[in-house]
Amino acid sequence: MAVFQEAAPNIEAARNQCVRMAHANVMQYLENEVNIAPLGWDLPQAQIRGFGQITAAGDTFTWQPVPENSVIANVDTRTTRSGVFSADTGGGSDRCKNIRGLLGYLNQSNLGAIIRHQGGAEIYGSGGSCDSWIFSDVADLYSTREGAHPTWEWIYEQLSLGRGVSISYSRYDPDGTYSGDHMLRVWGASLVNGFHYLHLLDDGEQGSNNSGLRLRKFEVHSPEVMDELKTWMEQQLQERLVEPNSRLGGASAYLLKRWKALTRFLHIPGAPLDNNTAERELKIILRYRKNSLFYKNAHGAYVGDVLTRPIETCRLNGINPLNYLRALMESCNMISPP
Repeated sequence: MAVFQEAAPNIEAARNQCVRMAHANVMQYLENEVNIAPLGWDLPQAQIRGFGQITAAGDTFTWQPVPENSVIANVDTRTTRSGVFSADTGGGSDRCKNIRGLLGYLNQSNLGAIIRHQGGAEIYGSGGSCDSWIFSDVADLYSTREGAHPTWEWIYEQLSLGRGVSISYSRYDPDGTYSGDHMLRVWGASLVNGFHYLHLLDDGEQGSNNSGLRLRKFEVHSPEVMDELKTWMEQQLQERLVEPNSRLGGASAYLLKRWKALTRFLHIPGAPLDNNTAERELKIILRYRKNSLFYKNAHGAYVGDVLTRPIETCRLNGINPLNYLRALMESCNMISPP
């Protein structure tokens, strides 16, 4: 089960320009697909690299597309990012600036579009959040929400209907620390052996040394099931449908109290669903404590303590502890005292 659209041309992205790149890639795909009679959906600029350069005169700021015939540059100009002086400079932009930049460009270019989204506010643009402002007139263009959370099924349906799709998401370091947001065009979705995947166009490194877009494949973990579980547990406890002191009530209260920590696997790639690994490591310590009863003296116990650490480290890294200790002792014998 899979659906794939045409991949976009290979375009280089300027610094912090992932949102404009995603929008431009989606629009280029739509132009390729529907710019035929009698529809007509012709982009007035070319799909080439560019940025919205900022200039200041006193307290007045203006933005100009560089070059003027670049789709990305014109969208970037209406996004009004700060600090954009070249392809290697410039900050990010908030959600409203991103939405105004896209809708403002569509309006000025007289490109009609029906826009939908999942997550966020019910309406973005005209009549809702992120309405028009001085730098970007969105006219009567707006985006309506079709789901409280993004789902693979919805994205698959949109792609199957030939619609352009982009996705915005947050990124986290392995330790769970938030490291920023990213946005990409989705050009495919697949279901293989029960696993859901999204296929995206990633701009990779941004700036003057960028080599263009690269194809990426992400496995999707939908939070819908977890959200439904949380809602159900809250309802059970709030409406007294389950006794708080019962086993189910106690387990629900425990999970809700630690919800953020116990659902990190939804945000961190590769994070385990349980703490079985940590539990197994604790058993090593408990077993060693039991065996410590048979040490003859404190010095022997100290030696056992010292050896336990490298032995367990070897085991975790797939190394034979005996071979490692033998090599260690041989290396020590080769070292001459100062």
